[in-house]
Amino acid sequence: MEEVLGPITAPGVDILALVHSYGLAPDFPEEVQSAAEELARTQRPEADPARVDRRELLVFTIDPLDAKDHDDALSVIPLRPGHWEVGVHIADVSAYVESGSVVDVEALERGTSVYMVDRVIPMLPHALSSDVCSLRRDEDRAAVSVFATLDTDGQVGDVRFERTLIRSRHKLSYEEAQDVLDGADSVAADVDAAIVTLAELARCVRRRREERGSLDFDLPEARVVLGSGGEPLD
Repeated sequence: MEEVLGPITAPGVDILALVHSYGLAPDFPEEVQSAAEELARTQRPEADPARVDRRELLVFTIDPLDAKDHDDALSVIPLRPGHWEVGVHIADVSAYVESGSVVDVEALERGTSVYMVDRVIPMLPHALSSDVCSLRRDEDRAAVSVFATLDTDGQVGDVRFERTLIRSRHKLSYEEAQDVLDGADSVAADVDAAIVTLAELARCVRRRREERGSLDFDLPEARVVLGSGGEPLD
């Protein structure tokens, strides 16, 4: 016997059994945890003069309702009739984590965050993944941004990459974004317009891809609803 996880019928014990059977590490080594907390306290990527200040953009995140980490965001601005510049902004972890550091080596070994029914086993300590490397609303964040020009034919024009400083203006769920598209609710006039524009551009790109013979595997996604005690309800 190596460890007692609890009664087999207790909520969450089955998940712990899976975690152990696949050799996943729910906790980080103390050295890694301390290093991540120190990086979160001391690193100031906003002071980097090489980082492009894009805080004037209307940037917002769209994630599952229960998301804890927000690592990507969107923006869109009109350029000329029929053309827009779409921005995709990814949290820049490299602004905090140096290649070869203990945090980097641990993240490389883990490879990815693992999403279980009732918990997430993160690739990076929470001091980074859920804090300074999460694109929180109304907080300045370092990002790697790609800007692409799109037109109503779904054509991608100029593309450029920048290391940026951004500030998310709104945190939306998928349901809230869908309500805007359905006309059932409103976030703010400028955000509503951006969501509608992005959805239309996505349709244009998708239509162009389908015309080239792409396949779309629209598979259902299972979701388990848990009670306050961790027991499955639905």
